[in-house]
Amino acid sequence: MPKPSPVALIAAGKFSESPITSFARLADRLGPVKASSFRLASRISNHLKAGHPVPDFEEFKSARVVLVSVPDDALDGTIAELAAAEISWRGKSVLLCSAQRDSLSLHTLVRQGASPASVYPIPGFEGRRYLVEGDRAAIRDAQRLIEHGGARMLTIESGRKPLYLAALTLTGNVLIALVAASAESLHLCGLTAAQTATLIDKAVEKTVRGYWKAGAKAYRPPSDLTEQLKALTVVDSRLARYLEQAVAIANELMQRPPARQP
Repeated sequence: MPKPSPVALIAAGKFSESPITSFARLADRLGPVKASSFRLASRISNHLKAGHPVPDFEEFKSARVVLVSVPDDALDGTIAELAAAEISWRGKSVLLCSAQRDSLSLHTLVRQGASPASVYPIPGFEGRRYLVEGDRAAIRDAQRLIEHGGARMLTIESGRKPLYLAALTLTGNVLIALVAASAESLHLCGLTAAQTATLIDKAVEKTVRGYWKAGAKAYRPPSDLTEQLKALTVVDSRLARYLEQAVAIANELMQRPPARQP
């Protein structure tokens, strides 16, 4: 069986936090490692215990898969550097490791024949689940590097990553704000922090279970909202405005539930 062609890597930034460090099969295939300096490339190779540092892109020519792991603010410059190198991109897959950017950011290389994809670990799964979007050929190459043991990939259509990120925002920072508002309301009741935490944990758990069971039908507009708003306005008008606006938006969204229910 022929040996797979080496995987090339161009990297920068705080590499210890790169998802590449948990790619199950990378150590067996990593070849040339390029960075802003040969010394940094050597450090990255040593950190991975794989591959070897290179001063230029010469060895990238023989690699069929190129990994890009750089900070988002350095990505455009890195892509321009790769596009200007004397590399034939036709038949190569370029895998971008970024939490925010997606395969569309690789359009310059795509115009030269590359197959693009973006890869990043899904929060909460500790390197066992990865979100991958992009071209099918690049996704297959990502699968060969990632899926091993308990590691698996979830794939989405090219260009849909912002929708995934919106979901993380809603279940992340937006949910934190909702929890904080709820906690403040309970604090104003005179409950302790421990009591507040217990009540909110149970309420959120019940709400999530109800949605998975019944979908949008689980939603019920609050019948006593006026009294709640009056009470909140007296103690904290900000919470009252937040609740009023949140309920108004929730009512609007739930009037037209999404086509796909859990």
